[in-house]
Amino acid sequence: MMKNRIRKPNVRREPLRAIAETIVSGRFVIFAFFLLAAVYCALSIGRVKVNPSLTAFLPKETETRRGIDVMENEFTTYGSARILVEDVPFAEAEELAQSIGKIEHVAEVGFDDTGDHYKDVTALFSVSFHEVEKG
Repeated sequence: MMKNRIRKPNVRREPLRAIAETIVSGRFVIFAFFLLAAVYCALSIGRVKVNPSLTAFLPKETETRRGIDVMENEFTTYGSARILVEDVPFAEAEELAQSIGKIEHVAEVGFDDTGDHYKDVTALFSVSFHEVEKG
């Protein structure tokens, strides 16, 4: 006697479905991998060093690196600041500029009655210092 066999048709699995099934069936392995990676990253934080100078990555022989070296040796970059004071009359702003100019290590205070420094009872002081910028 012949048994009645039901034959399944050849169903080809879709690639994305196969990937999804693999991820779901291996979720604990994937979770453990990411957990170990997170622990490793957390423990490695102290070994990370930050170099804020992009010029440190330039090779010595490039024109850009040589130009930066010449600029650093030939020119001095002084520290500077911009101070904004609101709701101040012009006469009081002039007195304030003179007071700022008398502070130790202040080389110059830029302030005048132009729109660049005084507008709508707001004063902007451009201050340059004697000290060289650290950087």
